[in-house]
Amino acid sequence: PRILAMVFDLTVIILLVICTQIAGAKIISEQYPVEKAANATAGEARTAAAKDLSAASKSLKAAEDKASKATGDQKAAAQAEVKKREEAEQSAKRADKRAAEELTKTQEALRGPTTAVLVASSLLALLYLVPSTARTGRTLGKRMRGVKVLRSNGEALTWWPAFSRYLLPVAIATALFYSPPGLLLALGSVLWWLWDPNRQGSHDRISKTIVVSAPVARLRLGRR
Repeated sequence: PRILAMVFDLTVIILLVICTQIAGAKIISEQYPVEKAANATAGEARTAAAKDLSAASKSLKAAEDKASKATGDQKAAAQAEVKKREEAEQSAKRADKRAAEELTKTQEALRGPTTAVLVASSLLALLYLVPSTARTGRTLGKRMRGVKVLRSNGEALTWWPAFSRYLLPVAIATALFYSPPGLLLALGSVLWWLWDPNRQGSHDRISKTIVVSAPVARLRLGRR
Protein backbone atom coordinates (compact mmCIF):
# COMPACT_ATOMS: atom_id res chain seq x y z
CA PRO A 1 0.00 0.00 0.00
CA ARG A 2 2.79 2.44 0.81
CA ILE A 3 4.42 2.04 -2.62
CA LEU A 4 1.09 2.57 -4.39
CA ALA A 5 0.39 5.64 -2.27
CA MET A 6 3.80 7.05 -3.23
CA VAL A 7 3.18 6.35 -6.92
CA PHE A 8 -0.15 8.16 -6.78
CA ASP A 9 1.24 11.17 -4.92
CA LEU A 10 4.29 11.37 -7.18
CA THR A 11 2.06 11.27 -10.26
CA VAL A 12 -0.02 14.15 -8.90
CA ILE A 13 3.10 16.18 -8.11
CA ILE A 14 4.63 15.57 -11.55
CA LEU A 15 1.38 16.68 -13.20
CA LEU A 16 1.33 19.82 -11.04
CA VAL A 17 4.94 20.60 -11.97
CA ILE A 18 4.33 20.00 -15.69
CA CYS A 19 1.25 22.23 -15.70
CA THR A 20 3.13 24.95 -13.80
CA GLN A 21 6.09 24.75 -16.18
CA ILE A 22 3.83 24.97 -19.24
CA ALA A 23 1.89 27.90 -17.82
CA GLY A 24 5.12 29.58 -16.71
CA ALA A 25 6.72 29.20 -20.15
CA LYS A 26 3.63 30.75 -21.74
CA ILE A 27 3.67 33.68 -19.33
CA ILE A 28 7.39 34.26 -19.86
CA SER A 29 6.92 34.22 -23.64
CA GLU A 30 4.13 36.78 -23.36
CA GLN A 31 5.73 39.04 -20.75
CA TYR A 32 9.36 38.84 -21.91
CA PRO A 33 9.15 38.43 -25.71
CA VAL A 34 12.37 40.34 -26.47
CA GLU A 35 14.44 38.45 -23.89
CA LYS A 36 12.92 35.13 -24.96
CA ALA A 37 13.70 35.77 -28.63
CA ALA A 38 17.24 36.89 -27.78
CA ASN A 39 17.79 33.74 -25.74
CA ALA A 40 16.54 31.52 -28.57
CA THR A 41 18.79 33.30 -31.08
CA ALA A 42 21.78 33.04 -28.75
CA GLY A 43 21.10 29.34 -28.24
CA GLU A 44 21.04 28.70 -31.98
CA ALA A 45 24.24 30.71 -32.42
CA ARG A 46 25.97 28.70 -29.68
CA THR A 47 24.90 25.43 -31.28
CA ALA A 48 26.22 26.56 -34.66
CA ALA A 49 29.49 27.78 -33.11
CA ALA A 50 29.97 24.47 -31.30
CA LYS A 51 29.45 22.56 -34.56
CA ASP A 52 31.95 24.81 -36.35
CA LEU A 53 34.50 24.25 -33.59
CA SER A 54 34.00 20.48 -33.77
CA ALA A 55 34.46 20.53 -37.54
CA ALA A 56 37.59 22.70 -37.24
CA SER A 57 39.09 20.34 -34.65
CA LYS A 58 38.42 17.32 -36.87
CA SER A 59 39.99 19.09 -39.87
CA LEU A 60 43.07 19.94 -37.80
CA LYS A 61 43.39 16.33 -36.65
CA ALA A 62 43.13 15.10 -40.24
CA ALA A 63 45.76 17.63 -41.37
CA GLU A 64 48.11 16.59 -38.56
CA ASP A 65 47.71 12.92 -39.45
CA LYS A 66 48.44 13.69 -43.09
CA ALA A 67 51.48 15.80 -42.17
CA SER A 68 52.90 13.01 -40.01
CA LYS A 69 52.90 10.72 -43.03
CA ALA A 70 54.09 13.26 -45.60
CA THR A 71 57.63 13.06 -47.01
CA GLY A 72 59.83 15.16 -49.26
CA ASP A 73 58.20 18.10 -51.02
CA GLN A 74 54.76 17.17 -49.65
CA LYS A 75 55.86 17.72 -46.04
CA ALA A 76 56.17 21.52 -46.33
CA ALA A 77 52.72 21.80 -47.92
CA ALA A 78 51.26 19.51 -45.25
CA GLN A 79 52.81 21.61 -42.44
CA ALA A 80 51.38 24.76 -44.01
CA GLU A 81 47.96 23.10 -44.08
CA VAL A 82 48.31 22.20 -40.39
CA LYS A 83 49.10 25.82 -39.54
CA LYS A 84 46.09 26.97 -41.53
CA ARG A 85 43.84 24.49 -39.71
CA GLU A 86 45.25 25.57 -36.34
CA GLU A 87 44.34 29.18 -37.10
CA ALA A 88 40.86 28.07 -38.18
CA GLU A 89 40.42 26.15 -34.93
CA GLN A 90 41.53 29.13 -32.83
CA SER A 91 39.08 31.34 -34.71
CA ALA A 92 36.30 28.80 -34.08
CA LYS A 93 37.20 28.69 -30.37
CA ARG A 94 36.93 32.47 -30.12
CA ALA A 95 33.57 32.42 -31.90
CA ASP A 96 32.33 29.65 -29.59
CA LYS A 97 33.44 31.61 -26.53
CA ARG A 98 31.63 34.75 -27.72
CA ALA A 99 28.48 32.71 -28.43
CA ALA A 100 28.65 31.11 -24.96
CA GLU A 101 29.02 34.51 -23.30
CA GLU A 102 26.05 35.89 -25.24
CA LEU A 103 23.93 32.88 -24.31
CA THR A 104 24.82 33.32 -20.63
CA LYS A 105 23.91 36.99 -20.88
CA THR A 106 20.46 36.24 -22.33
CA GLN A 107 19.87 33.50 -19.75
CA GLU A 108 20.65 35.97 -16.96
CA ALA A 109 17.93 38.26 -18.30
CA LEU A 110 15.40 35.43 -17.88
CA ARG A 111 16.74 34.08 -14.59
CA GLY A 112 14.21 35.98 -12.46
CA PRO A 113 11.01 34.75 -14.13
CA THR A 114 12.46 31.27 -14.64
CA THR A 115 13.28 31.03 -10.92
CA ALA A 116 9.77 32.25 -10.08
CA VAL A 117 8.26 29.39 -12.10
CA LEU A 118 10.57 26.91 -10.36
CA VAL A 119 9.60 28.20 -6.91
CA ALA A 120 5.91 28.11 -7.85
CA SER A 121 6.28 24.44 -8.82
CA SER A 122 7.84 23.64 -5.45
CA LEU A 123 5.21 25.59 -3.52
CA LEU A 124 2.41 23.72 -5.28
CA ALA A 125 4.09 20.41 -4.44
CA LEU A 126 4.39 21.41 -0.78
CA LEU A 127 0.79 22.66 -0.72
CA TYR A 128 -0.35 19.27 -1.94
CA LEU A 129 1.78 17.37 0.58
CA VAL A 130 2.05 19.39 3.78
CA PRO A 131 -1.41 20.68 4.86
CA SER A 132 -3.22 17.34 4.53
CA THR A 133 -0.33 15.52 6.24
CA ALA A 134 -0.24 18.05 9.09
CA ARG A 135 -3.99 17.82 9.67
CA THR A 136 -4.68 14.13 9.12
CA GLY A 137 -1.31 12.42 8.64
CA ARG A 138 -2.35 11.49 5.12
CA THR A 139 -1.94 12.75 1.60
CA LEU A 140 -4.62 11.80 -0.91
CA GLY A 141 -2.56 8.79 -1.99
CA LYS A 142 -2.05 7.62 1.60
CA ARG A 143 -5.76 7.99 2.34
CA MET A 144 -6.63 5.88 -0.69
CA ARG A 145 -4.16 3.14 0.27
CA GLY A 146 -4.84 3.13 4.02
CA VAL A 147 -1.50 4.34 5.40
CA LYS A 148 -0.70 7.24 7.70
CA VAL A 149 2.27 9.30 8.91
CA LEU A 150 2.91 9.66 12.65
CA ARG A 151 5.71 10.95 14.83
CA SER A 152 8.30 8.31 15.73
CA ASN A 153 6.83 8.22 19.25
CA GLY A 154 3.37 7.44 17.87
CA GLU A 155 1.94 10.94 18.33
CA ALA A 156 -0.01 12.75 15.62
CA LEU A 157 1.90 15.12 13.36
CA THR A 158 2.04 18.88 13.73
CA TRP A 159 2.82 21.40 11.01
CA TRP A 160 6.60 21.55 11.43
CA PRO A 161 7.25 17.76 11.24
CA ALA A 162 4.90 17.57 8.24
CA PHE A 163 6.80 20.38 6.50
CA SER A 164 10.26 19.05 7.35
CA ARG A 165 9.27 15.57 6.15
CA TYR A 166 8.82 16.76 2.59
CA LEU A 167 11.43 19.50 2.56
CA LEU A 168 14.36 17.20 1.60
CA PRO A 169 12.86 15.56 -1.52
CA VAL A 170 11.29 18.81 -2.75
CA ALA A 171 14.55 20.71 -2.14
CA ILE A 172 16.55 18.11 -4.11
CA ALA A 173 14.12 18.24 -7.04
CA THR A 174 14.09 22.05 -6.96
CA ALA A 175 17.89 22.36 -6.82
CA LEU A 176 18.14 20.20 -9.96
CA PHE A 177 15.30 22.05 -11.73
CA TYR A 178 12.93 19.07 -11.65
CA SER A 179 15.11 17.30 -14.19
CA PRO A 180 14.93 13.48 -14.44
CA PRO A 181 18.15 13.10 -12.35
CA GLY A 182 16.70 15.46 -9.74
CA LEU A 183 13.45 13.54 -9.53
CA LEU A 184 15.34 10.24 -9.29
CA LEU A 185 17.52 11.54 -6.45
CA ALA A 186 14.46 12.86 -4.62
CA LEU A 187 12.71 9.52 -5.11
CA GLY A 188 15.81 7.68 -3.91
CA SER A 189 15.84 9.66 -0.65
CA VAL A 190 12.21 8.68 -0.12
CA LEU A 191 12.58 5.02 -1.12
CA TRP A 192 15.40 4.50 1.38
CA TRP A 193 12.77 3.00 3.69
CA LEU A 194 12.88 -0.18 1.60
CA TRP A 195 16.34 -0.92 3.07
CA ASP A 196 15.91 0.72 6.46
CA PRO A 197 15.31 -1.61 9.44
CA ASN A 198 12.76 0.84 10.85
CA ARG A 199 11.10 1.32 7.44
CA GLN A 200 12.04 5.00 7.45
CA GLY A 201 13.11 6.97 4.40
CA SER A 202 15.76 9.68 4.66
CA HIS A 203 12.99 12.26 4.98
CA ASP A 204 11.41 10.23 7.80
CA ARG A 205 14.66 10.12 9.76
CA ILE A 206 15.16 13.87 9.40
CA SER A 207 11.62 14.68 10.53
CA LYS A 208 11.42 11.79 13.04
CA THR A 209 8.31 10.31 11.43
CA ILE A 210 7.08 6.82 10.56
CA VAL A 211 4.46 5.46 8.17
CA VAL A 212 1.96 2.99 9.60
CA SER A 213 -0.99 1.04 8.27
CA ALA A 214 -4.23 2.82 9.19
CA PRO A 215 -7.15 1.93 6.92
CA VAL A 216 -9.78 4.63 6.62
CA ALA A 217 -13.12 3.59 8.09
CA ARG A 218 -15.84 3.36 5.45
CA LEU A 219 -19.46 4.22 6.02
CA ARG A 220 -21.87 1.34 5.63
CA LEU A 221 -25.46 1.96 4.70
CA GLY A 222 -28.08 -0.48 5.92
CA ARG A 223 -31.54 -0.82 7.33
CA ARG A 224 -32.18 0.32 10.85
